[in-house]
Amino acid sequence: MAQKKPAAKKEKFLKMLIVDDNPSVGQGLCQMLAPFGETVIVVTGKEAVAAFRSALQEGKPYDLICHMISEAEGRETLRQIRIIEKVKGIHPLDGIKIMMTTAAGISKSSDENFESGCEGYLNRPISEQKLINLLKTLSFNDRWNYRLY
Repeated sequence: MAQKKPAAKKEKFLKMLIVDDNPSVGQGLCQMLAPFGETVIVVTGKEAVAAFRSALQEGKPYDLICHMISEAEGRETLRQIRIIEKVKGIHPLDGIKIMMTTAAGISKSSDENFESGCEGYLNRPISEQKLINLLKTLSFNDRWNYRLY
C-alpha cells in the first residue's frame, strides 16, 4: 500500500521511494525529503521491488530508495533491485541510488550491503543535516545541476 506525497515545490524533481516497516518513522523521513521532490512510502521490501519495477517499466524510475527495514530483508530487496537493473541493461553507475539506515548503527553486515550495491548508510536517528550531506555525497548536486541547501 503506497502513499504518494506531492513535491513541496514544482522545481524540485527527485523521485524517491521510502521503505519502512514503521509508518511513523517513514513519515518523518518523507517530511525531510519533501523539499527535494516526490516521495512514495511502502512498508515491505516486496512492495519496494514492485514499486521499483513498475516505475522503471513506466519510464519514470526512482532516483533514490531510502531503505529502513531489517538488514536481512534490506539486503534481499537490494539484491532483487540490482538484478532487475542488470536484466534491463542498466550499468551499475547509472542505477538507482540506495541509502540504507539502521537503528543499531553500522554493523559488520553493512559491508555486504555496499558489496550488493548500496551507496549510502545512515544511523538513526537521522538528522536533516546528515541526510543532506548524504544526498550531496550521492552526487545529486552534480547529476542534475541542483543545489541542495
